[in-house]
This record gives sequence, structure tokens and C-alpha cells, in this order.
Amino acid sequence: MKLSGRSYFAAKTNANFPANRERLGLPTIQGIVLLFDAESGVPLAVLDSIEITIRRTGAATAAAAKKLARSDSSTVTICGCGEQGRVQLEAIAGVLPIERGPGRSMRIRSARGDLPRPGAASSRSRSGRRSTWARRSARATSS
Repeated sequence: MKLSGRSYFAAKTNANFPANRERLGLPTIQGIVLLFDAESGVPLAVLDSIEITIRRTGAATAAAAKKLARSDSSTVTICGCGEQGRVQLEAIAGVLPIERGPGRSMRIRSARGDLPRPGAASSRSRSGRRSTWARRSARATSS
């Protein structure tokens, strides 16, 4: 990658620790991104990978949705509604006219962010879109 006339490369390492959230209050994914000067190999930065990974995954989803979904799509379903689900919804809404976003989480305790809590039939998200909680995938994926 070239920026301001300099070339860089990065290496990312992520590890998955599923028990972290419940046991230690830490994110499930732990990792770093190392940024290097591409000409000399000198390490320039060590970055936490969580935010970078979440945003990159959201951007990839938005690019796919823009290419594959109908341009007038106004409803999106997010299965697994933790922090990544919130970012996915934000990214997709940036490329499609999303008005409604039903969500479902396999682990109800992990649902947070832009989607409503269990028991709330419907609510407005921080972005003003209507979100609906679905306990069953079939309901979340039906129009």
C-alpha cells in the first residue's frame, strides 16, 4: 500500500477466545496488527486489531450487499447481533436504503448495540431505523 509516497505492509494476527466475555469481561477476539515500512522492513506501529477487524468485515459486507442485493432493498436481517452485528447494520445502511433491521442472537445475553433487547417487539435504533427482535431465524428472515 502506498500513502504519501511511502510504501507500507501490514500483518494481522487474531485469536478466538470464546469464554473471554463471560469469564473475564474481555472481547472474544484478541489480536494485533503490525504496520511495517515496505522498503526497509522497519516496524512502525502495533495496533489492536479488534476495531480494524470489525470495520473491515463491515465494509466487505457492505460491498457485497451493494453488488448482490436489489437496489431498493429496505430490510436487512442480522443473525448474531453483538458488536459485529451493529457494525454490519451500519455498513449495509450506508449503501442501501435500509429502514428495518430485524435481528437474532443465538446467545440472548450477548445481544447489544444497535439492535433491541429480547422482549422488545420493535424499537428505533441510534440511527433512527426500526429494529425488530426475532427469537427464531425463520421469522427474522421472512418479510
